[in-house]
Amino acid sequence: MVITIGAKLEKQVTGYSRRGETLRGVILDGIGSAAVDSLAPEVLRLIASEVSSRGYQISSPVYPGMPGFPLTEQWNLLGLVNADEIGVRLTASGVLVPRKSTSMVIGIGPHMTKWTQAEVCARCSLRETCHYRVSE
Repeated sequence: MVITIGAKLEKQVTGYSRRGETLRGVILDGIGSAAVDSLAPEVLRLIASEVSSRGYQISSPVYPGMPGFPLTEQWNLLGLVNADEIGVRLTASGVLVPRKSTSMVIGIGPHMTKWTQAEVCARCSLRETCHYRVSE
């Protein structure tokens, strides 16, 4: 799946920056990051609720760039979900546009695997330097 809060916030942040209102731009950009970070778990909750009525579960999400899921697969993922329908595309270097977007893959079925945040962090290549790292 690909989710986004859209491009309007990004345009406003750029406008603030051009007018020299850097602090406003930084604050609004942070709000946008928080919004997309909150949107992903909500979408996963909605999907989990929908599939549970059929006796299924969802797996933990896997994001392009995680071990075993190269970032280069981002192009395939966006093609599979027709991301252009919601205005999401990739730059040549693989960055999602609008930037306040994210992509992931989940499994749906019986007995799906779920990982704790600590388990995900333990496998991440940034585990030693990440400020958001969770350990058991």
